[in-house]
Amino acid sequence: MAIMNTEKFFSGKRKKEDGEAGVGIAEGLRRQVANLLPQKGNGGSNPPPDAMIEELLRLGVLKFGEFRLKSGRRSPYFFNAAALNNGAGLKLAADALAELILKERLHERFDVILGAAYKGIPLAAAVALSLAERGINKRFAYDRKEVKDYGDAADRIFVGDLRSGDRILLIDDVITSGGTKLRLVERLRGVADVEVVALLVLFDREEKAENSDLSASELLERYGIRVYSVLRASEVFRRLKDAGKLSDEEFAELRMYFERYGAVAL
Repeated sequence: MAIMNTEKFFSGKRKKEDGEAGVGIAEGLRRQVANLLPQKGNGGSNPPPDAMIEELLRLGVLKFGEFRLKSGRRSPYFFNAAALNNGAGLKLAADALAELILKERLHERFDVILGAAYKGIPLAAAVALSLAERGINKRFAYDRKEVKDYGDAADRIFVGDLRSGDRILLIDDVITSGGTKLRLVERLRGVADVEVVALLVLFDREEKAENSDLSASELLERYGIRVYSVLRASEVFRRLKDAGKLSDEEFAELRMYFERYGAVAL
C-alpha cells in the first residue's frame, strides 16, 4: 500500500516549529473537545474534528503502510500513542479523554484510573492530572507486564493504591480484538476485589474479537465492561477519503481489511 503523503494534508497552511504547532493545536482542541464523538460503544454519529485527525497524522500517531499487530493481524494502518512523546501531544490526548469522561459522566462511576501497560500508563497519569485541573481528584494505577519478585508484595503485579471494592476505569490507546484487555481484566480480578466498569480508549479500530463475529467492544460488554472511544476508525477513514486525503487505492485496501476483520462496513 502506498503510504499517505501527509505533507499535502497541511498544504496552504502556515508552517510552524513542532513545539509551537503542538501547543497551538492542543489549546485549540481544548475548546473544540466538547464536540468530540458522543459515543457509547459503537454508538454516536458526529464525525471527529479535522484538527485532531490532522494532529495525529502530523505526530505520526496514525500511520499508513504495512504493519503486524499484537493480535497477529496484518494491517494497512497503525495507531501508536507512543508517538505522543512530548508534553503538548500527551496533553492533547489526556484532555480529549478527560472531556469524554465528563461528557459521559463516567467520573461518577469509578474510583481508580488503571492504565494498561505500556501505552496506557502515561495516558492514565495524564488523564488523572487533566481531571484534577477540572476539580475531580481520582487515584490512578497501572499493571506490570512481569511480576516483581522483590520489595513490597502489594505492588508486584499492579502499582497504585487499589482497595477492596474499587470501581476501575481502564485506559489504553487503542482496542483491536479485545483479547489483551480481557486478559488484563482477568489478572486484575485475580488479585483484587474490584469492579471494572468501563474501558476508555483514544482509538477504536472497530474490529471483530478473536475467534468471534462479535466486535471487540461487544465482547467486552458481555463481561460488563462498556467501551468508550474518542475516535472510531471508520469515521476517521471516511472523513479522510471525503477530504481527498486518501487515494482510491488506499481506501480500497482499508476496505478490504475491514471486510476481513471489521465489525462494521467501511
